[in-house]
Amino acid sequence: MKRLLKNKILYHTIFWMVCFLVLFQLFTKEYYNGEIDFIYTGLFLLPMFIIVYINRWLINKFITQANYLVYAFGVILLALLGVGLHFFTFDVLSDLIFKGYYISSYYGSLELVQYSIVFLLASTLFKLAKDWFIVKDRELNLVQENHNVKLNALKSQVNPHFLFNSLNNIYALSNDSPGAVRNYILKLSDALRYMIYDTDQDQVVLDDELSYLSDYIELEKLRIKKSDRVSFDFPERTSELIAPMILLPLIENCFKYVDKIDPFIDINISIEGTQLELTTANNCTSVQQESTGGLGLKNLRKRLELLYPNQYEYSSKMEDDVYRAYLSLNLAP
Repeated sequence: MKRLLKNKILYHTIFWMVCFLVLFQLFTKEYYNGEIDFIYTGLFLLPMFIIVYINRWLINKFITQANYLVYAFGVILLALLGVGLHFFTFDVLSDLIFKGYYISSYYGSLELVQYSIVFLLASTLFKLAKDWFIVKDRELNLVQENHNVKLNALKSQVNPHFLFNSLNNIYALSNDSPGAVRNYILKLSDALRYMIYDTDQDQVVLDDELSYLSDYIELEKLRIKKSDRVSFDFPERTSELIAPMILLPLIENCFKYVDKIDPFIDINISIEGTQLELTTANNCTSVQQESTGGLGLKNLRKRLELLYPNQYEYSSKMEDDVYRAYLSLNLAP
């Protein structure tokens, strides 16, 4: 609050200093009278100061409520008030404050109206521009908060399902291949550690994300009888940054709808420069659509719009009982 107040005072001070310097240059363009010009400029600004801050009140009172005609009428009255205050300042106030000087206004009423309108219009534009930036900043904050809520919701959905399914599969594996249990437990531990601790960041290293996805796929393959029909190809070491778990919904969708008896899943991720491409394909025994894809796929488009506006391409289609999805992301910062 104190910082906001300090910034507000600073901005207003800068505005009036600029106004003072501009007017001073204008008043002394043809002839410089020394100290009296500083006094004259300050006195000239005094009425403008008053009507500008009354104008700010009018903006808050009427423009925000769309009462534009009332506001326009108020501006006209303020311009006339500026003229009256100007003559009061130079005819009365100047004699009381600066008794040793003879200070007289050399502007007529029409010129003063023009000056008043210029100050009123300038202050209105600055106020509306500032309010617009404040609103936009709040909207961005709300969008970010909304995104965080959605990401947390996605994580809360994935963690329990993924955990319980993996534990059940590992338990079943313990009867036939007890030696492999340790390896899968390590994969599950790494995957859970990544989901719980590393995805709190806005972006993660793509290598870490791909490592997590590899563990995820290996654990999901335990649910499929013919796991050799699941293939995935990921790029080698890459240091690009990516939003965490942005690729997971499409991969998760493959395992959710694949034909468990006679499966076919192909997942390919490639990267060239800052352009990442993900293609997935899986056969399925039921209708596979985004509308039934659960929270993950429903959130995917929203997260893409929030995190990669105008930087992604996403499509999906069904061909001969094979569901294909394509996602292209520009990872450039």
